[in-house]
Amino acid sequence: MAYLLARYRTLPRNVRLYLMASLLRAFNFQVAAIAMNLYLHAVGLGAPMIGMLNGLPAIANLIFGAPFGRLGDRYGFRRLFLLGAVVAPLAAIGIAWSTAPALLVTLAFVQGIGSTTGWVMATPFLSLETPRERLVEVLSLNSALMGVVGVAGSLIAGVLPTLAGHLLGLRPESVVPLRWTYSVGGLVALSSLPFLYAIREVRPAKAQVRRPAGETGPRRANVGLMARLLLVDALIALGAGMMVPFFQLFFYLRFRFSTASIGLVFALGAVISSAATMIAPRLTRRFGTIRTTIWTQLGSLPFLGFLAWVGSAPLAVASYWLRGSLMNMASPAYAAFEMEMVPAEQRGFLSGLQAVFGGMGRGGIGPLVSGYLQERGGFGPAFSLTLAFYALSSALAWWFFGRRARRPAPSES
Repeated sequence: MAYLLARYRTLPRNVRLYLMASLLRAFNFQVAAIAMNLYLHAVGLGAPMIGMLNGLPAIANLIFGAPFGRLGDRYGFRRLFLLGAVVAPLAAIGIAWSTAPALLVTLAFVQGIGSTTGWVMATPFLSLETPRERLVEVLSLNSALMGVVGVAGSLIAGVLPTLAGHLLGLRPESVVPLRWTYSVGGLVALSSLPFLYAIREVRPAKAQVRRPAGETGPRRANVGLMARLLLVDALIALGAGMMVPFFQLFFYLRFRFSTASIGLVFALGAVISSAATMIAPRLTRRFGTIRTTIWTQLGSLPFLGFLAWVGSAPLAVASYWLRGSLMNMASPAYAAFEMEMVPAEQRGFLSGLQAVFGGMGRGGIGPLVSGYLQERGGFGPAFSLTLAFYALSSALAWWFFGRRARRPAPSES
C-alpha cells in the first residue's frame, strides 16, 4: 500500500483527483457486486430476470457510449464525469428500495446511463493527462487502488447484512439487510463529486496534438483498425457478461457460502488482484503491451475450466482469485495498447465504441444467455462458453497484432 501511495503522489493533479473519485465509485461497485444479485434473489426474482437487470446498464452503455465519447473528445470529460457521479448512485439507491420489476428495469437502465460516463471516459481522459511512458502504470495503479478499496467494500458488504440482520432480528440473506447494504454503497459513491468538481481540464479540442506536416482538420478514423481492436474487446465483454455478474450467486448456490464468506472471498481476491496488477507495467516494458495482454488472458483459461466443472470449494476460490488476477493484468495493458494505436482526438470515440460493443456482451447477450444456460444446465455450460470466448479473443489478438509486434528494446524496459 505504501508503494501505491508513493507512486500516486508523483502523478499530475488531475490524475490524482480522478483516481480518488474512482476509488469511491469502486467501493460502491464492490458493494453492489456482492449485494445486488443477492437482494434481487431475496425479493423473489429468477435467474433470467436477474440476468436482464445485470445487463441493462451495459445496454445503456451500448446506446450512449459512442455519443458520450464524441462529446468527450469535443468538449472535455469533466462535465460528463459529474453527471454520471450524480445519476448512477441515486439510481443504485433507488434499486435498493424497489421491488416492482418495471421500476427495477427503469432504474437499472438509468444507472447504466450514469455509469457510462465513467466507463467510457476514464481511459481516454487518463491517456490525455498522463505522460505516455507512464500510461500503463497509471491504468494499473487505478486498478490496484480500486482493488485495495474493493477489499473494504467486500468486507463491509459481507458484514453489513449480518449486522443489520442481528439488529433487526432478520436473516442476513433477507431483503431489508441487503437493502441497507446496497444503499450504503450508493451514498459513498456520491462523495466522489468534490474530487471530480476540482478537476481543471484542458479541452481535447484545444489541446496540442502532434500532426504530420501539412495535415489539418480532424483525422478520419481507421475503420479497419478500430474494428479489429473492438472485436478483441467485444469477445472478452461477452464472456465476462456471462460469468462475472454471477460470481456471488455461484458461491452462494453451488457451495452455500454465507454473505460474510462471499465478502471475504471477494476481499482477498481484490488484494491478490491488486498486487498482480502492479506487475503489468514491468511485463509491458519487457514484452510489450499486446504480448502481455495475450499471454495473461491465455493463462486465465485453465482456472475458468476449474470454476466451470470442479466441485471443490477451495479449488473454486483459488481459481476465482487467479483468474481475476491474470485478467486484471491484461486489462491495463490492452487499454494502453488501444490508446497508442489511435490519435488523441479519437480516443473518446474509440472508448465509446468499446462501450457499444461491450454493452452487447455485458448487456443484452451475455447475462441473458448465461441466465438461460444456468436454468437448464447450471453454471458449467455458461462458464465454459466464457472460456471459449476468452480463448478466441486471445487468438484474434495474436493474429491481428501480436504476430508483428516487436519486443521493446532494452533501453525501453
